[in-house]
Amino acid sequence: MRKILIILLALSTSSIFAQEVEHLSAYVKPNGATRYAISLTDNTIWWADPNDGQWTKVSSTGLPDNFEIKILSAYVKPNGQSRYAIALADNSIWWCDPNDGQWTKV
Repeated sequence: MRKILIILLALSTSSIFAQEVEHLSAYVKPNGATRYAISLTDNTIWWADPNDGQWTKVSSTGLPDNFEIKILSAYVKPNGQSRYAIALADNSIWWCDPNDGQWTKV
């Protein structure tokens, strides 16, 4: 019985601190490589190449304090460079080149 209570407590504690995916955007680069970008409930943004299985956090440099993401979109420029665009809860729009990690307000 004690083991069951410990397991239940551990499961409930981990679910309190777990993040959920809020937004998902997928895109294909000119070379055919697929990329995924997500935002989590803590408003962090991550991207991944499904072939290497690694998630990389995108910098939030330049974004206002205590921002809330309303929309996330990812796209590829004709030169093959990835870009992320977000709309915040205040309806401001921002874009980022994940290679330099600097967000710019549109």
